[in-house]
Amino acid sequence: MPTLDHLIEQMHKMVPEIATASGLEQKHVEAIIDGRWTSSTASGWLASADARVRVACIIIVHRECGIPASRVEA
Repeated sequence: MPTLDHLIEQMHKMVPEIATASGLEQKHVEAIIDGRWTSSTASGWLASADARVRVACIIIVHRECGIPASRVEA
């Protein structure tokens, strides 16, 4: 079973694809993956529940179904 660190590393490699599929900026996808979406609003952005769900769904569909993140529409 892969470690959490390994899974997070794999997700970071998919950031451009996840960003495209989710319609979010790459820096926002990275923040969601890192769990930084609520720690600071200094940037003027706070991830909505919808944004977090879109990212999670793309990752789950990719991992469970083997569908490339770039082919998932969220």
